Amino acid sequence: MQTYNDVVRSNKNFAYTLSDSPHADEVKSRVSIAETDAAEDEFSKLLKLIPDADLRERLDQAAGRISYAYEKLGFIEGYIAERAYGCII
Repeated sequence: MQTYNDVVRSNKNFAYTLSDSPHADEVKSRVSIAETDAAEDEFSKLLKLIPDADLRERLDQAAGRISYAYEKLGFIEGYIAERAYGCII
């Protein structure tokens, strides 16, 4: 039987590659989380308080990159967690 660490190691690279695939985009397009929508709305309102358009755009782009990185991390973690579940039950 594989250990949890074995499953993580054996699936990490594939999960990383899969996270940027059309399949991942399809999965993500079908999932909506209220907390995400609320956070995006709050951030949008906050950005509108910044009068400097260039700074506002740079902050929005930076937040987008961070958000995408966490989205990718969540997809990878979910993929691996599903495959490693048998190691903890």
